[in-house]
Amino acid sequence: MDEKQNYVDVTEEPMHHEIYKDEKFRIYAAEIPPGASTLFHRHSEDTLYVISRGGRIKNESHDGYNGYPVILPTSTCIFRKILLGLQSIFKGFVYFPEKFYFMMTNKNNPVIHRATTWKNNRENMILLGIEILHNSVEGQLSRYNKPGKREFDTANCPVFSISLKPDEAYTIDKSDSSYFIVCLTGQVSIENDGHDIKEEKNIKPGEYVISGRYCKITAHNIGVENAKLLTIVN
Repeated sequence: MDEKQNYVDVTEEPMHHEIYKDEKFRIYAAEIPPGASTLFHRHSEDTLYVISRGGRIKNESHDGYNGYPVILPTSTCIFRKILLGLQSIFKGFVYFPEKFYFMMTNKNNPVIHRATTWKNNRENMILLGIEILHNSVEGQLSRYNKPGKREFDTANCPVFSISLKPDEAYTIDKSDSSYFIVCLTGQVSIENDGHDIKEEKNIKPGEYVISGRYCKITAHNIGVENAKLLTIVN
């Protein structure tokens, strides 16, 4: 940490553990024990967060940085939006349940903050962060590489959801985009069929796959319950 600036980049924050990086995505797990605080750290990439293990958490902005640019999915009901707002105002700590997800749009609006978890959380809170590097803009997304339902209204959040009933399948045709696919619920088989690779992987909640360009992707619900996937196009 630079003593003059009193913060680190998120890549150097000790509770944020990098688990994957390529030219399109950087993925990390932020694991925060009950009552612990991260260092003040800087986010400068648009990031999708998926709650892997829920809990109560509060945010504190660094001097000179106002606000915390969190974008909720369009499917978030007005009751939950009001509840999150009231928790933040009156309690400071906001409860994020497992499988909840949101965006932080920091590519053009960097933020410096630290996060503190509630001391009475039952276990470590874990957030899966997916940074979208060199992300696509809305004009570059065609109808052929918009898999499922758009989850966020802003152009720099190319995140989509796919819902599958038992034994239902969904195919993403080949395109010049890469895809990050994370499972929220159910059990799903993901088949990648490219010009030089063909592979299949089964994923359950919290697990993910990354597909390169020009692959045909087939997601098949192999479980007995409804399944939901989040997909980032880049």
